[in-house]
Amino acid sequence: MKQISGLLASAIQDIRSLSKTLDSDTVQRFGLRESLHLELDRIDKTGRFQTILNVNGTPYSLGEQTETVLFRMTQEALNNAIKHSSSHVLTVSLDYQPTSFTLTVTDNGKGFVAEEVYERDLNHNGSGLRNLERRAKLLGGTCVITSKPNDGTRIEISVPRSSNT
Repeated sequence: MKQISGLLASAIQDIRSLSKTLDSDTVQRFGLRESLHLELDRIDKTGRFQTILNVNGTPYSLGEQTETVLFRMTQEALNNAIKHSSSHVLTVSLDYQPTSFTLTVTDNGKGFVAEEVYERDLNHNGSGLRNLERRAKLLGGTCVITSKPNDGTRIEISVPRSSNT
């Protein structure tokens, strides 16, 4: 049992390290869609997860700053799923609509009771979820987190399409 726990901790650390190798320069050079593709590919190569990237609509730029924030938010959501969900499938969906953009991260893991997480003291788990919501608001958007036990988790981030992109 100790060996399995050590192996799991090592795998989680490896995935976190991989995630951190992609920085804002990657988003600047390749854009959000390709950066997420690279991120999911790295996670997929660990052999622990199947990753899926879905793209709906015609991709457009959201601006470098917005795309960098969305990329970081996605990394946070993926790291939460890797660390807590016991999931085997991680899906990121990008929905490019004429007036809005929606990014959704889902897992097929064990889920949780969202209300219990929000009721916890900020010194405990759950601050990452609050940070996702705050960052979405800073972008003028919303972040809706849906989860229930044995039914996975869905994090949906929606932002308006800026008129200057």
